[in-house]
Amino acid sequence: MSANSQAAAITISVARNESQGNWWAWLQSMATAINQLGVWCNRPQLAQLTAATLPTDAVAGTLAFVTDSTVTTGTVAGGGSTPVLCWFNGTDWVVIGI
Repeated sequence: MSANSQAAAITISVARNESQGNWWAWLQSMATAINQLGVWCNRPQLAQLTAATLPTDAVAGTLAFVTDSTVTTGTVAGGGSTPVLCWFNGTDWVVIGI
Protein backbone atom coordinates (compact mmCIF):
# COMPACT_ATOMS: atom_id res chain seq x y z
CA MET A 1 0.00 0.00 0.00
CA SER A 2 1.29 3.41 -0.85
CA ALA A 3 0.39 6.72 0.76
CA ASN A 4 0.61 8.38 -2.64
CA SER A 5 -0.84 7.00 -5.85
CA GLN A 6 -0.23 7.89 -9.46
CA ALA A 7 -2.97 9.56 -11.45
CA ALA A 8 -4.59 7.65 -14.28
CA ALA A 9 -3.86 9.00 -17.75
CA ILE A 10 -6.73 10.95 -19.28
CA THR A 11 -6.47 11.42 -23.03
CA ILE A 12 -8.82 12.76 -25.66
CA SER A 13 -7.97 12.73 -29.34
CA VAL A 14 -9.36 15.51 -31.50
CA ALA A 15 -8.71 15.89 -35.20
CA ARG A 16 -9.22 19.17 -37.07
CA ASN A 17 -11.01 17.41 -39.86
CA GLU A 18 -13.42 15.57 -37.54
CA SER A 19 -16.79 15.18 -39.23
CA GLN A 20 -19.81 16.82 -37.59
CA GLY A 21 -21.31 13.40 -37.00
CA ASN A 22 -18.50 12.63 -34.53
CA TRP A 23 -18.82 15.82 -32.49
CA TRP A 24 -21.41 14.29 -30.19
CA ALA A 25 -19.07 11.40 -29.39
CA TRP A 26 -16.24 13.89 -28.89
CA LEU A 27 -18.35 15.94 -26.47
CA GLN A 28 -19.23 12.79 -24.55
CA SER A 29 -15.52 11.93 -24.33
CA MET A 30 -14.78 15.45 -23.08
CA ALA A 31 -17.50 15.19 -20.42
CA THR A 32 -16.14 11.84 -19.28
CA ALA A 33 -12.60 13.21 -19.07
CA ILE A 34 -13.76 16.27 -17.13
CA ASN A 35 -15.63 14.05 -14.69
CA GLN A 36 -12.55 11.84 -14.23
CA LEU A 37 -10.40 14.91 -13.63
CA GLY A 38 -12.89 16.19 -11.06
CA VAL A 39 -12.80 12.88 -9.19
CA TRP A 40 -8.99 12.87 -9.25
CA CYS A 41 -8.75 16.49 -8.04
CA ASN A 42 -11.20 15.90 -5.20
CA ARG A 43 -9.56 12.73 -3.88
CA PRO A 44 -8.97 12.80 -0.16
CA GLN A 45 -5.48 13.71 0.92
CA LEU A 46 -3.99 13.48 4.38
CA ALA A 47 -1.92 16.30 5.82
CA GLN A 48 1.76 15.51 6.29
CA LEU A 49 2.55 15.26 9.99
CA THR A 50 5.54 14.34 12.08
CA ALA A 51 5.22 11.71 14.79
CA ALA A 52 5.53 14.45 17.42
CA THR A 53 2.53 16.34 16.01
CA LEU A 54 0.14 13.36 15.92
CA PRO A 55 -2.93 14.17 18.03
CA THR A 56 -3.20 12.24 21.28
CA ASP A 57 -6.94 12.79 21.54
CA ALA A 58 -7.85 11.38 18.11
CA VAL A 59 -10.92 9.24 17.54
CA ALA A 60 -10.16 5.54 17.04
CA GLY A 61 -9.93 4.85 13.30
CA THR A 62 -8.42 8.22 12.39
CA LEU A 63 -5.83 8.07 9.59
CA ALA A 64 -2.60 10.08 9.39
CA PHE A 65 0.40 10.42 7.08
CA VAL A 66 3.64 10.59 9.05
CA THR A 67 6.80 11.78 7.29
CA ASP A 68 9.48 11.01 9.89
CA SER A 69 8.92 7.43 11.05
CA THR A 70 11.82 5.20 12.10
CA VAL A 71 9.68 2.04 11.84
CA THR A 72 7.64 0.46 9.04
CA THR A 73 5.55 -1.82 11.26
CA GLY A 74 4.03 -1.50 14.73
CA THR A 75 3.66 1.70 16.70
CA VAL A 76 4.82 4.86 14.95
CA ALA A 77 8.11 6.31 16.23
CA GLY A 78 9.46 9.63 14.99
CA GLY A 79 12.94 10.88 14.27
CA GLY A 80 13.53 9.02 11.02
CA SER A 81 12.89 9.76 7.37
CA THR A 82 10.44 7.04 6.33
CA PRO A 83 6.96 8.21 5.27
CA VAL A 84 4.18 5.91 6.56
CA LEU A 85 0.42 5.73 6.60
CA CYS A 86 -0.92 5.05 10.07
CA TRP A 87 -4.15 4.85 12.01
CA PHE A 88 -5.11 5.46 15.61
CA ASN A 89 -6.41 2.28 17.28
CA GLY A 90 -7.70 4.12 20.34
CA THR A 91 -4.40 3.84 22.20
CA ASP A 92 -1.48 4.10 19.73
CA TRP A 93 -0.75 5.26 16.20
CA VAL A 94 0.01 2.09 14.23
CA VAL A 95 1.69 1.82 10.81
CA ILE A 96 -0.64 0.34 8.18
CA GLY A 97 1.34 1.15 5.02
CA ILE A 98 4.60 2.44 3.65
